[in-house]
Order: sequence, then structure tokens, then C-alpha cells
Amino acid sequence: MRTQFKVVTIAGVLIAGILSGAMLSNRLEADGETITPGSIEDPVVTKSYVDQKLAALSGSGSSGGSTGGSSSGGQTDEGGSTASQQFEVVTVPVGKRIVSLNSAEFVIRSGKALVFSGDTSGLSDLTDGAEIKHGGKVSNDHLMLSARGGRGIQVSPEQTSGSIVVLVRGQYAIQDQPSS
Repeated sequence: MRTQFKVVTIAGVLIAGILSGAMLSNRLEADGETITPGSIEDPVVTKSYVDQKLAALSGSGSSGGSTGGSSSGGQTDEGGSTASQQFEVVTVPVGKRIVSLNSAEFVIRSGKALVFSGDTSGLSDLTDGAEIKHGGKVSNDHLMLSARGGRGIQVSPEQTSGSIVVLVRGQYAIQDQPSS
């Protein structure tokens, strides 16, 4: 008797749910409030219009580009920040290092490089999922993350001439590499 009551109750709930759903969908269709893409209620906008509005909101007349950097006492600064979240190609000559001013991402494209860090931490190698401490070798084409400022990449002592080519996203500075 109890199982028969449970079966009847479950069947009643299912039937009530199905009928409610059917009536609700009929009511929504009867409203006629369907918005057609491209109509006056849902206009299509162009990419240039959206870019123009975004530029007006950000307060600049252009979208993207380099905004330049800030100099810090006695150090060479050729760096900046990329406002458009794109990587910037930076050439770091022998005797220099590239240091993040805040959080930044680095990819070594050519040359031999080492991690530079002013503390016990280093850079996160997002390609291998590992942390490379100060003085550790950086593999080419690996995405490196500096979670805070003061960390970066320096030219390896093995490389006595030329430069390293680094892709950078975020604020950075080019500094003289202290002699060891």
C-alpha cells in the first residue's frame, strides 16, 4: 500500500511538472516579444563603433600602443607598459637586464638568459609549471611570470656579445646589470 502511494505521488508530480512547463512555454510564445537579431530592438554595431566607445571610456584617443615608462634613480629606462595587453618585442643588450615594475610576463625568443630576483623567490615558468630561482637558466619560448616588481631576466654570462630578444607584457624597465 505504501509503495503504491509513492508511485502515485511521483506520477502526479511528474504530470504536474510537464503540464506547467507546457503552459509556460505557450504563454511565452503568445507574448510575441521575440527579438530578432539586427532589428531596432537588437541593433548590429560595428567593431569600429565599439572601439571608439571604449577609447572614449578609457580617456585616450587611440586604442593600444606603448605608453612609456618611468625612470628610477641612476638606471637606464627604455621600458614602458603595453596598454593593449599585447606582447612588446624588447632587445636587451649584454650588460643589461629587464626588470618588471609590477607584475609582468616574459618570453625569451633568442639568446641565453638567467632569472634575476632581489629576494629568495624567482619567476614562475608557466610552460613547465615550475619556479625558477635567482640565477636559474630560462629556456627559450617559455612563458615566465613575475608576480611582483623587482624581478626579471638578465643576459647570461655565457653570452658575451649580442643581445637577447624578449617578448614582454606589463610594465618593465631596462637596467644596468651589476658586475659579479
